[in-house]
Amino acid sequence: MNTGTVYFARWIFTGDTLISHGALRVVNDRITHVGPRTGIRQSGDAIENLGNMILIPGMINAYTTFEDASLRHRESRFEGTFTEFQSRLAAMSQEITHHQRQRATRLAVQESLSNGITTSIQLLKKTCPDDYDTLPHRFFHIKNMAHRRFLSEEEITRYIHTLTGKHYFGITPGKLHSHALSHIKAIIRSVRTQHIPLVHYIGETAEEFGAFTEQGGPYFDHLSRAGLWKIRGKKESPATYAIRNALIPRSAMLINPNYFSSTELGSLRALQTTLVLLPRLAERFDAPAFPIETALKHGINLTIGTGNSAFSPTINILDELHCIAQCHEGLSPQTLLQMITQNAAKAVRCASTLGQLAPGFQADITGIRLDPLTKTPLADTIRSSNGVECIIQEGIPIILP
Repeated sequence: MNTGTVYFARWIFTGDTLISHGALRVVNDRITHVGPRTGIRQSGDAIENLGNMILIPGMINAYTTFEDASLRHRESRFEGTFTEFQSRLAAMSQEITHHQRQRATRLAVQESLSNGITTSIQLLKKTCPDDYDTLPHRFFHIKNMAHRRFLSEEEITRYIHTLTGKHYFGITPGKLHSHALSHIKAIIRSVRTQHIPLVHYIGETAEEFGAFTEQGGPYFDHLSRAGLWKIRGKKESPATYAIRNALIPRSAMLINPNYFSSTELGSLRALQTTLVLLPRLAERFDAPAFPIETALKHGINLTIGTGNSAFSPTINILDELHCIAQCHEGLSPQTLLQMITQNAAKAVRCASTLGQLAPGFQADITGIRLDPLTKTPLADTIRSSNGVECIIQEGIPIILP
């Protein structure tokens, strides 16, 4: 019989249930038992008493760009539109050396892990999956195709086929308006054949929304002059354009979807779409409040990311969650915590191995110190962004008190 380690804690949140005075047994990289303290320990097991902590599933950051952490402190006081912000980052990124980018990336990953995030979905722009092999973190990489220009649908198919087996979780074509409709559809056919999720940016900014609905304005004019506006036809919202033309395949991920109506959200349910909210980024650029309750009513999978590391004052998913909790007081702490655990695991097609503390699941565990007298441990967890004191990744203790 394999020996393991039993962790005692004041509370354990499995993802569905809150256990008081619970215990969790880990053997190698898997959880074998979760429940009351009696009867879990087996002969030869080690014991770690974590005291007044709550153990939750290792948190999952559903969208970030670690490599842009090298630009972080340069943009802390930037004023302007989101589109101007992105353009400025792209220009400054050209000035960063490979060594600077690697060093900043390592530090950002370490910060993320110290804040209890054990898994991250990240966009790769100037780095590749091999750059992250030695870092103590689980990554799901998104290949950025935004700046590639294809001459034919056959070229698209060949290119996406070359990505198979290169450790990319998903692919993004970038903005819808920058590709011809036929090319977007060719990308969708290819990712469906290769079983690769498509990652979209739809309804992200006020400028994009205005360009679609008005077919005019400074943003539209700028893109047209640069040859980056490929859309012809109706004046309609970007979400309606995507839905009407079947540009959102099943199990796609939509990042920072700030401009969706209730009707448009309802159309996503049958597609098993995941929406990734970036609360602090949306707040900074005055995006309208996202109708979370409506999306949940439609049965849409909602999860949360920290967004671009150049912007984020902290790479801390609990800070993002707290931002949502303040604006949506009617949401239960359990629902909120599931957004950064179970829902995110579903988005990366790992719902049977990540996002819960249950037998057979990966032993990714975050421990947060709480007041032992609290009557609301789950709500206090969301407010405890600086309280992470225990991190276990794939059964290996990274930080123990």
